[in-house]
Amino acid sequence: MKRYFITGLLIWVPLAITAWVLVLIVGTMDQSLRLLPEAVHPRNALGFDIPGAGAILTLLILFGTGLLAANFIGQRLVVWWESLLARIPVVNSIYHSVKQVSDTLFSSSGHAFRKALLIEYPRRGSWTIAFLTGKPGGDVLRHLDGEYLSVYVPTTPNPTSGFFLMLPRAEVIELEMSVDTALKYVISMGVVAPAPRAPSTPGRP
Repeated sequence: MKRYFITGLLIWVPLAITAWVLVLIVGTMDQSLRLLPEAVHPRNALGFDIPGAGAILTLLILFGTGLLAANFIGQRLVVWWESLLARIPVVNSIYHSVKQVSDTLFSSSGHAFRKALLIEYPRRGSWTIAFLTGKPGGDVLRHLDGEYLSVYVPTTPNPTSGFFLMLPRAEVIELEMSVDTALKYVISMGVVAPAPRAPSTPGRP
């Protein structure tokens, strides 16, 4: 009975968590309906609610914004909007800090989270997965001797929080695994281990 119970848990727990996350995301996106006048809300226009209508509206807004920003006029509007925000003291610091991080993480030309690393942390002999985020810059370079790398060490099982470290290049090992595989390894607390690499055949890459 214990084995059957655990087997049932292994089937239903992932499904329940997946459903809960999807409901949370769709419920949050449904809040975009508040941008519309009350007269055109599904409840007032049709007499009943349409689950997911706000999520569709959010996706359309995101797509429309990206389409607008991709042309010359849209780019000029973005520049004007950012210059306007730059004149607001508190908003300026928050907006530009978040924008720098998002541009670094999501830009196709960026190098953040492009490589999975293996480092000794938090002590010698203890190893963990980290991700390359770049190289130290600014005044920090005057106080560092040699080549250093900026790395992000995620916490388990929530990789959205972690630690930022600057380590000597010689103490960082680059792993031959994708970032997605490394993230799964971290989130699963080491349960979902990456598949071992097949030995290379002579004469083949």
